Amino acid sequence: MAGTAFALILGGTILGAIVRSRLPEHHLTGDSKEVIRLATALVATLTALVLALLFAASTVYLGIQVLNAPPAQDTTKSEADKLIEQAYDPARKLYSQAIGSVNLDASTLTMITMDYLGHDSDKAKQHIAALEKELLTEKGLFYRYKHYDDIGFPESTFLVCAFWYVDALACVGRIDDAMHNLDQLLQFGNHLGIFSEDATIDGSQWGNFPQTYSHVGLINAACRISRKLDKADFL
Repeated sequence: MAGTAFALILGGTILGAIVRSRLPEHHLTGDSKEVIRLATALVATLTALVLALLFAASTVYLGIQVLNAPPAQDTTKSEADKLIEQAYDPARKLYSQAIGSVNLDASTLTMITMDYLGHDSDKAKQHIAALEKELLTEKGLFYRYKHYDDIGFPESTFLVCAFWYVDALACVGRIDDAMHNLDQLLQFGNHLGIFSEDATIDGSQWGNFPQTYSHVGLINAACRISRKLDKADFL
């Protein structure tokens, strides 16, 4: 409607200008010139008003379209969820390292600690159990994975993975197991309680030393257990 009104006003203005240019000068008295000026001002005002209405209408329309559109983060999360679920193996009841892979990777424990999987869900509990069977060693150490990579087959365990495991155990309610494994892992620090990147069952420290994310993993695991027990000094 506003667009039609604008077109009519613009058309009338152009037509008036054409008629004005064709009128003999002696037909244009002082009064008629004033009328023409008044009419021109009125047309300009109406044109500005219609343009303002058009702009306002388009802004409202675009705003409605934006409000009705799904938030970008929701779309991104939905697409990410679809990709993650393609790595789920229903036969083995676990998430593999990658889509189409049969290999396991302890980094997938963070799907539990970062709340992708519900802590009370069967998927979370079954995933932990599957990783335990393949990657958990005695004394609570945990391989990130055991398949061949560019360096070869892993010879040492990745300490942060062991702390992820403790954290995940606490998430799903296996508090006693979490505390037992945490107690075992503390022996792999040196006499100052400092942890390396990797460790072996004989107590050897490997990789970067000290390693920040080993300590971050320890802190996160201890804090999780503390919150579950509602006891700050459980250690």
